[in-house]
Amino acid sequence: HLELMKRLKIKAILLTPIFKDNKIFGFLIAHHCWKSHLWQAFEINLLKQLAIQVGLTLERVSNLEAHQAMQQLAVQLSESVNNQNICDAAVENIRKYLKVDRALIYQLETSETGSFIAESGVTDLPSALGNKLNLPVLNNHLLATQLDGVIAINNIYHAGLDRATIEQLESFKIKACLIVPLNQGEKLFGYLIAYQSSQNHLWQQSEIQLIEESAAIIGKALHRVNHLFATEHISQQQLQKQELLQQQILQLIDNIEAASSGDLTVRAEVDSSEIGTVADFFNSIIENLR
Repeated sequence: HLELMKRLKIKAILLTPIFKDNKIFGFLIAHHCWKSHLWQAFEINLLKQLAIQVGLTLERVSNLEAHQAMQQLAVQLSESVNNQNICDAAVENIRKYLKVDRALIYQLETSETGSFIAESGVTDLPSALGNKLNLPVLNNHLLATQLDGVIAINNIYHAGLDRATIEQLESFKIKACLIVPLNQGEKLFGYLIAYQSSQNHLWQQSEIQLIEESAAIIGKALHRVNHLFATEHISQQQLQKQELLQQQILQLIDNIEAASSGDLTVRAEVDSSEIGTVADFFNSIIENLR
């Protein structure tokens, strides 16, 4: 270290840490290179204040970047027309924003079972698609008092998990993870998961907030597509019902024309629809005429 100082011609150093999100981001350093220097209290305080301002500015920039990222995610998902497209786009964006090894979406098939339906991550990890993870057990273990919150595990071996759950996480090479529920309207669709496989990770509040906001945006997109599908399904049913009604009316008109030509053997088909009531009345008239 002393040799490095000599090469840089440094005679005196004043150094203070820069904190961003309660974590050391780096250091703000001042050098005297021409002669030794006795640092005064006002110089030390000035550098401390500058480091604080740098840290706060970095946090504001991060918050702005996160806000812009959420806007971009919302715009991108608004263009998707099915659940799979939404999930694929979501995990790709979340992995990029959080800078994690992998992002996944786990869809529940029943209240107890489900599988991974979307993933984005480094290529040397085994694919999780189609595999199952006992997330309800993990949820019950960690969220007994905060069922609507985020599971933040900095180290799977220090989270109080049972051996079976740890083995499940190990099978996916998970060392630290964030797990947040995904709601489709008022129904639990599944879970959004981000994790690190290379090392343990101390999750920051900004990261937790980002994945919570992402889950809310994804949930709204899933609900929109589900509502759109339901509306289209209802419209299709209405169209089929209208077509059937038109066929019944045409058939009834044919029967009326036959009766008006003197054929009193015709009978209209009676069912539970509105036309069925008219058909029953028509049959009564024909029977009276006979």
